[in-house]
Amino acid sequence: MKLFLPSFLKGILLVGLLTIFALAGHTQNGNTVKPETVDSWLIQIENIEQNAEIFLTDKQQLSQLQEKLQKLIVEIENYKQELLPRQTELQSQIDKLGPAPTKDGPPEADAIIEERTRLDRDFNKVDAAIKRAGVATTKANQLISRIQNLRREVFARQLFSRQTLIYKPEVWTGLGQDLSDSSKQMAGIFNEWQLQAAPLSRVINLVAGLFLFFIFLCFVCNRLIQKFRRPPADDEPMFFHQAVSAVTVSLLRMVPGFVFLGGLYAGLFLLDAMTGHMSRLLGALIFFLGLVIVVASLSKSILAPTRPIWRMLPIIDKDAQRLVMLITGLAFVYALNRFGVVVVKLINASSAIGLLISLITLVLFTVLLVKILRISLGVKSEGIEDQPSHVLWPTWLKLPLWVVCFALIFAIPLGFLSFAEFLAGQVVLTGAIVLTAVLIHFAITELKSDIVDDRSNLGRWMGQQLLISSDGRSKISFAVGLTLNLLLLMIALPLVMLNWGFGSADISSWMSTVFYGFEIGSIRFSLASILIAVTLFS
Repeated sequence: MKLFLPSFLKGILLVGLLTIFALAGHTQNGNTVKPETVDSWLIQIENIEQNAEIFLTDKQQLSQLQEKLQKLIVEIENYKQELLPRQTELQSQIDKLGPAPTKDGPPEADAIIEERTRLDRDFNKVDAAIKRAGVATTKANQLISRIQNLRREVFARQLFSRQTLIYKPEVWTGLGQDLSDSSKQMAGIFNEWQLQAAPLSRVINLVAGLFLFFIFLCFVCNRLIQKFRRPPADDEPMFFHQAVSAVTVSLLRMVPGFVFLGGLYAGLFLLDAMTGHMSRLLGALIFFLGLVIVVASLSKSILAPTRPIWRMLPIIDKDAQRLVMLITGLAFVYALNRFGVVVVKLINASSAIGLLISLITLVLFTVLLVKILRISLGVKSEGIEDQPSHVLWPTWLKLPLWVVCFALIFAIPLGFLSFAEFLAGQVVLTGAIVLTAVLIHFAITELKSDIVDDRSNLGRWMGQQLLISSDGRSKISFAVGLTLNLLLLMIALPLVMLNWGFGSADISSWMSTVFYGFEIGSIRFSLASILIAVTLFS
């Protein structure tokens, strides 16, 4: 009897059969032992070890070698995971055959002997491949530890290297000629960029258009800031409300500048203007201007010079305005220092120019930091607006900053310029990261309280619309707070580590270990498991 099927059903059936055969072939190939694969990994590990001996003092090359090793470890572990089911399956089939007969026992049938021999042979191949893959993983991990030690040694040498050239007169005698040559090199880079890139008129039109849009965004964002920072009708805002407002207003202040810089980068890229050496200069300039925008927005939003009711520090308007200006200047001087380093490397300028830029910017940075710490914070006395009383800076904040100041004062004259630049980076970058994280943590705390508070819009909506009880909202508040704070930590800590000199390979390895788990004895801990457990049991 013939079976008549529509043509489209025949096509679906054919595709389904082909898919099944393809999947079966893929599964079979996935469990196939390939000794040459493990051999190639071992050869790659040996080559990386030889390259590590060559690049003993090159931190960037060592970081790239470490990243290659980490990718190899992932491939090896995936290969082992593919073979483990095959090993378990073979062991199960061997167990089904039972123990091999003893010398004095009755012999097995030829078919069983042949099957046992085949299974033993396949099991030994898989087991040997898994063990060799384990050996490769061990070698790779040992080599990673060695490369990490080498990178730390290189970082320490660079950090505490002393620039004794600042005391040699011959270095400074030709400074005028060096500056003239460097200016000619910069002019040559600009002229080359003009010839290779789009016409200058199109670049000018791009900048003009972005500037007009920047002004429009400033107007819109200022209107939104006025709305968000409208004085409360009932009472002064609580500290957590001020923190939420500071986060929101900071983001609004950053929008116009970031849109302008992002549009400038994208526009120059589309105009083929990001070419040659000029691309590195423009990229560095945009990045460091973005840093200044972030610091200025944070300081102005937290200190609120024109809106005392939203100010997070109990100081008078005059001190708040001075602090905003000095902190913004601090960020600008640091950005100028880093941009100068990029320019010096790009044009291969003389050591005198590099030292001059470092000395000027570091001295200015130290002066600004001392001025900030010498401000005697004024707090308005009760009932007397024009006679503010004065309070000291918090010890936990002032003491570390004074330590940094004295370290800069001693490091710069002694020639430890790399160490001084590192300290300046900690004040600006690490300070901005930590301050942002603290503000977001306060905002998360405010969100938790809103969830359980029947007077807040969120709490009232969850209670009336979602019919969630007070006890249920307390559990949700706890889970939300823990999850968001852990995510905040997972974002902020790598940024701080990156600023402290850790490489991307170290950070990715640490993040993977923390999130996916690590073992202590027979117990495995992982952030993912904790988050899942908190979500389920809350």
